[in-house]
Amino acid sequence: TPPPLYLGLILGEMIHDLRSALDQLAWQLAISHAGEATLSDPRIGNLIVFPITDTPERFRNHKAAPYFDQQALQLMESRQPYQNAESHLVNPLAIVREWSNDDKHRVLTPSLGRIAIDDLHFRSDVPIQIDDVEMRVPHASIVDPAAPLFRIPAPEAARIEFAPAPAHVCFLSYATGEPDVLHCDRLRQLCVHVSECLVDFESLFAAVEIGRA
Repeated sequence: TPPPLYLGLILGEMIHDLRSALDQLAWQLAISHAGEATLSDPRIGNLIVFPITDTPERFRNHKAAPYFDQQALQLMESRQPYQNAESHLVNPLAIVREWSNDDKHRVLTPSLGRIAIDDLHFRSDVPIQIDDVEMRVPHASIVDPAAPLFRIPAPEAARIEFAPAPAHVCFLSYATGEPDVLHCDRLRQLCVHVSECLVDFESLFAAVEIGRA
C-alpha cells in the first residue's frame, strides 16, 4: 500500500522549521554586525539568510555575506556543502536547501523503501543460517503481494513463523545532483546536524541570564 501523502506535509513542516532556525540565526548575526538600523531597510533585510552554496565563489559572493563578521562567515563556510564534496555523505545543509526549495512548490512525496534481509525476523523449529537466506525481491517499484521476497533453505516439514516485514517510508533527494534515498533514521540525524550547526555559533552571542519575576 503506498504511504499516505500527508507524510510529505509533515516532512515539509520539519524542513521549514530547520531552514527557519538557520535563517533566524543569520538574522541575529547580521544584527550583531550591521545593526538593526541597517537591516530595517527592506532592500537589505530581505537579503539576510543563512548562505548554503555549492562553491567557495558563490559563498563569498552571496548577497548576505557583507552583513556578517569574519568569524561568523568562517563558521558558516565550515558547514557548506562543498566542504565534503569528495565524501559519500550527503551534506545536511544541502538537504535542507533542496527540500526547502521543493516544499515551496510541491508536496514532498514519500515512497516505500526496499525490504532488506535485516528486516526479516522469523522463528523456526529447525536451525537456519541467516547467511543462507537469499533475497528474491524483483527489481520493480511495486511488488506483487503474492511474490516471494526471500528463499530460506529448510526442510519441507520445518515450521517457520514470520514477523511482518516493516515498510520503511523514505524520500528521494537530489541534493548532490544524484538520487539519494533518505529514510526516517537519517531524518533524525538531519535534525541533529542542524542543531550542532546552531551550537557552533553560541560563542558569538553574549550570555543571557534569565531571572524570576
